[in-house]
Amino acid sequence: MATVLSLKHEKGSLDVPDDAIVVGLDETGCEDYKDKNHPVFGLGGCAVVAKDYFQLIDDPWRRMKELHFGGAETQLHATDIKNPTIEQLEALESFFSKIPFFRFATMSAQTFDNQTEETNIHLLSLSIMNQVGKFATMVQPSGIIFIIEASERIERSLLKHFSAYRYGNGDIDFQPQVLIASKQSKASCVEVADFVIHPAGAQVRNRLIGNINFESPIRKDFSAVFHKIDNRLSEYQEMLSAAQSNA
Repeated sequence: MATVLSLKHEKGSLDVPDDAIVVGLDETGCEDYKDKNHPVFGLGGCAVVAKDYFQLIDDPWRRMKELHFGGAETQLHATDIKNPTIEQLEALESFFSKIPFFRFATMSAQTFDNQTEETNIHLLSLSIMNQVGKFATMVQPSGIIFIIEASERIERSLLKHFSAYRYGNGDIDFQPQVLIASKQSKASCVEVADFVIHPAGAQVRNRLIGNINFESPIRKDFSAVFHKIDNRLSEYQEMLSAAQSNA
């Protein structure tokens, strides 16, 4: 089984089989919705088969940064772009609408009615794993590696949840691996994940605060990420309520 991707981490390195899935994951908002200016919480990101990682994620992302954001080694996050130029916006739209990688997000808001004994983080993590599972059924991977943006607040919870479950299709069964990436690592898949979850959070926030253009209620950046690509490569969900199962 060939290996084309090697991921460095604090304990060494991980050689990723070319038929494994690499998932970049990030968060937005706060799980207890205490931020009055952004009363949402969500998880989202991107996924690609390891053999396609450089072609579909790393190379085009770094090339876009080189041409439009000050250099391939620039640390790029959506919240840092305050006054983007037309060229920068067009470059981002082109990246998300033309490159066929899987993108996904699950959002919740302060109106989320959680009647279960599970935390909001756990419920959204389960939704994300189901979304990644749909991509897995398309490509039949030998493994899944989640690369999660470092977060002092919820990092331990995400590590716990994303490493607790197993994937399988009847013929193969495996437990995902989870790595933590710092912002300083400039991991392309995590930066891309940030630009996936940011418009998802902004879309829900606009609805909550009534900041909606009724002629065009969908944000352009949200549409570019989730709507302008083959729908098989896009998964989005907003959790409105959750109840305890009687089973």
